[in-house]
Amino acid sequence: MEETKDIVIELAGAAIGGVSEGAPLVEGVDWRVARSDFWVVGGLHGAGKSALLAVAAGWQRPMRGVSRVFGRDPDDLSEEERIAQRRRVGVVFENGARPFHQLTVLQNVALPLCYHRDWTVEQAAVAAHELLRRTGLEGFATRPAGDLARAWQQRLGLARALALEPEVLLLDNPLTGLDPRQQEWWLAFLKELSLRHTLVVTSDHLEPWQGVGRQFARLTEGRWELVGTEITAGLRPGPVRGE
Repeated sequence: MEETKDIVIELAGAAIGGVSEGAPLVEGVDWRVARSDFWVVGGLHGAGKSALLAVAAGWQRPMRGVSRVFGRDPDDLSEEERIAQRRRVGVVFENGARPFHQLTVLQNVALPLCYHRDWTVEQAAVAAHELLRRTGLEGFATRPAGDLARAWQQRLGLARALALEPEVLLLDNPLTGLDPRQQEWWLAFLKELSLRHTLVVTSDHLEPWQGVGRQFARLTEGRWELVGTEITAGLRPGPVRGE
């Protein structure tokens, strides 16, 4: 299928499931993410935010409905095409970078460049140093990644996702568990990053993203709801089914 101009992710009538079999976490997802969008999707714990991002990235199939990434159904791709598509979408999940603990912070960021681009260690190190500088991690470059506190591991996940220069970046609950200073850094960094990348962020609450995100939606009681381009002060996602 020919890539739909400017639409990078499309879900139509999608039912989003979790990792185990059972009823969908979310139903009726009709969603189009265009280039240069900055979506913020709210939802409480267990609402299906992580599963939604997995489907949006093409890593997981919806239980029902249609999903397309860059205009293509992931099931229609060859293995080579699937690998190439995954390089175009960076994902940072809530539980951090999932780093290789025995490698240094610098080596963790350089590794995708050596593996996917066949760069030399020296070439990858130069680019990795620049990413560590941008994300405030340069002081941790030679430390084992497993020694980092969770807040810094989240930044490591971001730096590693940016290493391959993805067109789309999906971030799952990046503000969770962070102190106000760390939250301010993320909000400012992602706002600036959105000038060059298409972003989708999930969050337990939408309020911190007012004036940062450009499109808003939420998952509430198993439903997908568009909020619009502005959110009302005090707006929080509704209760999750079964909680």
